[in-house]
Amino acid sequence: MTMCHSRALVDFTDPLQPQGSRWRWWFESPVCHWVAHQPDEVPALLDEVHAASHRGLWCVGWVAYEAAQAWWPALGLRSLPAGQAYAVWLGFRTAQTWSTQVQPCQPGAAGWHLGPWQRPWWPSQARAAIRDIRRRIERGECYQVNLTEQRQARWVPTHAKHGCCALQAWFDVLRDGQPAGYAMLLQTPDLGIQPWAVLSLSPELFFDWHADRIMVQPMKGTAPRHCDPLLDQAAAQRLREDSKERAENVMIVDLMRNDLGRVACTGSVRVTELLTLHALPTVWQMTSTVQARTRPGLRLSELMGALFPCGSVTGAPKKQAMHIIDQLEPQARGVYCGAMGVMQPGGRVTLNVPIRTLAFLGHPENGYVRYGVGSGVTWGSQPASELREWEAKMRVVHRGAMPFELLESLRLEHGRPWRWRAHWRRTLAAACAFGWPWGQNPHPVRRRWLEAVARLARQYRCGVYKLRVRVDRAAEVHVEAAPLVPWPHPARVALAPRPMVADDPMFLRHKTTRRQHYDAFRIPAGCVDVLLYNEHGQITEGTLGNVAAQIDGQWVTPPVQSGLLPGVMRAHYLQQQRLQERVLTLDDLPRVQTWAWLNSVRGWTEVELVRYSDSA
Repeated sequence: MTMCHSRALVDFTDPLQPQGSRWRWWFESPVCHWVAHQPDEVPALLDEVHAASHRGLWCVGWVAYEAAQAWWPALGLRSLPAGQAYAVWLGFRTAQTWSTQVQPCQPGAAGWHLGPWQRPWWPSQARAAIRDIRRRIERGECYQVNLTEQRQARWVPTHAKHGCCALQAWFDVLRDGQPAGYAMLLQTPDLGIQPWAVLSLSPELFFDWHADRIMVQPMKGTAPRHCDPLLDQAAAQRLREDSKERAENVMIVDLMRNDLGRVACTGSVRVTELLTLHALPTVWQMTSTVQARTRPGLRLSELMGALFPCGSVTGAPKKQAMHIIDQLEPQARGVYCGAMGVMQPGGRVTLNVPIRTLAFLGHPENGYVRYGVGSGVTWGSQPASELREWEAKMRVVHRGAMPFELLESLRLEHGRPWRWRAHWRRTLAAACAFGWPWGQNPHPVRRRWLEAVARLARQYRCGVYKLRVRVDRAAEVHVEAAPLVPWPHPARVALAPRPMVADDPMFLRHKTTRRQHYDAFRIPAGCVDVLLYNEHGQITEGTLGNVAAQIDGQWVTPPVQSGLLPGVMRAHYLQQQRLQERVLTLDDLPRVQTWAWLNSVRGWTEVELVRYSDSA
C-alpha cells in the first residue's frame, strides 16, 4: 500500500539564467507547516515563512487569489468555500535533487481516470460576460479585465491508495508537454485541508526576489501552436504584429511598473525586455520583463501587498478590474491566479503565477480536479477569438489527461515487416513532438523496437498479418499480431454524419492509442470505414487510413493542414507522384470519380462512398 504524505516537487527555470540549468528539487517529511484559514492571516504567515527560510529552511507553498482581501479589504471580494485554505506552506530541512530520468517516486503502472470536463457556465454566458466588459471599457470604467473560468472533472487513481503516485505520473506526463517554465507539485493529504494537492505547469514568473533585486515577468498575448511549421510561424508572426495583443502586454507592463514603484528604490524600475515571444508546446506566449531594487528592510508581506495578485491575471486598473472579476466570474479562483513557489535558505523567493494549474479537491482516492482558463479582455476583443484562446490553453491538460502509447501498424507478410524504417521514423518523430525523455536518446529504444518486430516476424513466417507496435513513455515496447481479414468487395465507406473535432491537433498528426476522436464515429453495418471532414467542411481522412480521390482523371489527397494523420503509404504514393495534395471539400463530392483508401497494412484499396443514413 502506498501512503500519501505531504511532499513537494519543484522544476523551475532559474530566472537569472533562463537558458541554463533548471532547479529540480524534491522535498519529503516537512518539519513544520503554515495554513491560513482566513485571508487576514496571510500577511503574517508569509513573514513567518520568509523568516524561517532566512533561518535555513526550504519553504514550499501557495497563496490563493482570494487572499487579496488581506490587502484590499474595501473591495469586499468573495470568500473561498468553507474548508478551503487561503495559503499553505511547508518547511523542509533539506532539498533533494532529481532529474527527468531519476524520479523521487516510481509509481510503475500507477495511472488515473479522468472524467469529462464540466464548465461552470454556458459558452453563451461567457460571451455575454466578454461583451459586458467591452461595454464597461467603452464607458471608461477600466482598460482591461482578465476573465476566467474553472472547469472541473472527476479524477480517480487506477489503483486505490495510489493517488499520490498517480499524481506524480501525471505531473511527469504534463511536464513532457510543457518542459519549460515553473512547474511544481505540492501534496498535503495528511493536513486535512482543501485542495489537498496542486499541480502547476505555469509558464509565467510572478516575481523572483533575491536580496534587494526583484524581477517580474508578466505574460500577455497568446496564439495557438500548429503542427504544420509554416502555419505555426505564421501564427507567431501574427501575434508579434497584433496591435491588440501588444497593447494588452504593454498595459500590464505599465501596471506592474507602477506596482513595483511602491516598494522600489527611486529610479530603479526598468523594463529590460519588451514583447518577447516564447514557443510553448501548445501556444505562443508574449512576455515582458521588469526589474527593480527594493528598498531596505522591506518585508515579504509588504512586497505582496504591492504586487499581489499579479496584474496579468487581473487587468487595469487593478482595483476596478478585480471588482469586475468578482461580479462576473461564476466561481472563486482559489490557487488559480494566486501565487505558488519556493523560498530558499537565505530568503530568496521565487513565485510563479499559477496558470495552467490543476487543483485537486475531495478525497485523494476519489475526488475531482479543477483547471482554470481565461484571457485578457480589451475593447478590441471578440468573444469568439477569446473563447478559442481558452480552448488553446486547455490543450496542455488534454494532452496529459491520461496515459497513452505511440502506435504503429505494419503489414507482416510471410515473415517480412513492410516499410519498418518509415514506421520507426514516425514513432521517433512522435516521441520528440510529445517531449518524451527517450526521444533525446532513441538508440536503445530503436534496438528494442527492431528486436520485438523481428521476434514476431520469426513466429509468423507464413500468411499476412497486421502487426501492432506500441511504445510508452518509459520506453517499453509491446508487439502483437493478428491475421489480416480481407475487406469485402466492393468495400464501402460512409460519409460521417458530423464534423470531426479533436481536443488537440497533436493526436491527429501523430498515431497513438488515444483514439477517442476516431472512436466517436461508429462504422455502419456493411461498411469498412467512415469518411471524415473538419468543421470547415474539408475532407480529411478515415478512421482507419488516409483517403485519395480521383477528380478529372487525377488522384489527389487532402493536405496535412486540413487535419489528418500523415500515413506511411500516403507518403509513399506522394513520393511516387501517384498522388497530389489538394484541399477537398464536401462540395467536391459529386465530382469524385473514384475513392481509394490507403494505409500501410492494406495498401491501396478502391472503395465506394455511401451516405451514412443509407448504410445504417
